[in-house]
Amino acid sequence: MRTHTGWLFAAVQLFFTLSWTVYVVFLPELAGRVGLASSVPTLLLADQLVFLATDLWVGRYADRARDVFVRGGRWLVAAVVSSSLAFVLVPHARGRALFLIVVFVWVAASAALRVPPAAFLSRFAGPRAGQRGAAAYAMGMGVAGALAPYVQMRIRGKSPVLPFALSSAAVVIAALALVWALRAELDKALKDDGDAPLDAPKTDAPATVATAAALTLADKRRLAVAVLGAAAAAALAFQVHFALRSAGIFIKLAGLPSLPNLMPVFWVGFSLSIYPVSRLVTARGALPTMIAATAFGAAGSLSVEFAPSLPTAVVGQLVTGAAWAATFVSAMSACSSLGHEGEEGRLLGRFFALLAAATFARLAIVTAGVDKWPFVAGRLRLLAAVAWGVAALWLLLRARHEVLSRNSKGEAPAT
Repeated sequence: MRTHTGWLFAAVQLFFTLSWTVYVVFLPELAGRVGLASSVPTLLLADQLVFLATDLWVGRYADRARDVFVRGGRWLVAAVVSSSLAFVLVPHARGRALFLIVVFVWVAASAALRVPPAAFLSRFAGPRAGQRGAAAYAMGMGVAGALAPYVQMRIRGKSPVLPFALSSAAVVIAALALVWALRAELDKALKDDGDAPLDAPKTDAPATVATAAALTLADKRRLAVAVLGAAAAAALAFQVHFALRSAGIFIKLAGLPSLPNLMPVFWVGFSLSIYPVSRLVTARGALPTMIAATAFGAAGSLSVEFAPSLPTAVVGQLVTGAAWAATFVSAMSACSSLGHEGEEGRLLGRFFALLAAATFARLAIVTAGVDKWPFVAGRLRLLAAVAWGVAALWLLLRARHEVLSRNSKGEAPAT
């Protein structure tokens, strides 16, 4: 994968994540204009369900429409333009029906910005490019997470028209540039492969899941289940730790005025670790990296929860952010490698759908007030660490089982 393609991939995720921040800030005001003020929590829950469904569908479609970029990526361009146009129209929608239509068109069409580019990179440029795409995606997400508190402060109380328009323009420009870059990647792949058929997967697999090509289909699917199951547990841990627990801990240790400066700490740790994590995945493999990451996630979460001072909490937050970055990149890389014979989109779609499901679970907990129940509130501080630990143990047992199984057959263990 060329360097500028990676930067464009990161830019698309950066601008899309910031557009979500803009949407969340203005949603109460905009929903109130059309008489849906009391339905804001329900709208956010519905958004996640749409994300979940469209990621699954688009993933399957991306695997079937293998020649999509040969035809110029027209459907991808159409989805990007539709999503951006719908986002621009959100502040201008006056009726309930129109408001809901443009919101859900934006949410549904934005699925084109996640799974298809990553699946394309893995299929036509090889698993190593898929791994770099995962790192680029994570970088964009991490920078957006760090900027989000400051963006919220700058736009809160302002007219929503300009933020929505600027966000939409940034996303569509970056996304169209990415489509152009992916088309160039495809042309290069076809030129390098000469007369090789378009559907022939490119095999430059690094140590990510280095022996994936030697695994049987059943082995790949068992490993994919292990990776996705651990990713689901880790995603829940991330949601509980960052979205439900971190703000309260920092307010207790440093006071409310310091919160905007402390919440980005998690994303600083996340962003700074992406490059070394990417190298670690290449050198040691996705599964060992993910096991270590989830174990560090449990330790980091506990250190923040029981921090006696602010410096201890900050260090723990940096560690936890790095652990989530390592988990994210290694899981996405594993999905690219394990699906690298026609199922890249399907596995990546399931991965992103699980992230949406974890967000839905967190929003449902808050909406229902479950986090305020005495029985739950007293145990919530341990939930993130437990979820991290479950992910680590699940992967460790899966890795041990595979090593024993392959040793009994006289084969080299997969990584």
